[in-house]
Amino acid sequence: MLWLRTWSGAVGSGATLTLVGGRVQVTRLPDMPLPGAGEEAARTYLLRPGGATVQLSADGKLLRLSQPTQFGMVDAELYPAARTGAAARNRAERRRSRA
Repeated sequence: MLWLRTWSGAVGSGATLTLVGGRVQVTRLPDMPLPGAGEEAARTYLLRPGGATVQLSADGKLLRLSQPTQFGMVDAELYPAARTGAAARNRAERRRSRA
């Protein structure tokens, strides 16, 4: 995942990485919009074998990982935490109650 953050491959280009468990073929796919991310499109990569897709923001932050398994798709999505006034107050109250 760290390597993907720095790779600037063009759409359609690929690279092979040698890892401890074997080799991984990485292919750069066209940018795809993410639901709930506004107008931002995510850089998308396909990892083989396995068929996992990884989506990164323009600044290289991991946004989504989708991995097919024998039980169905496993999706992991990361969203920035909404820090509203109520959430910040609740967090402060929890800290005070621990003291």
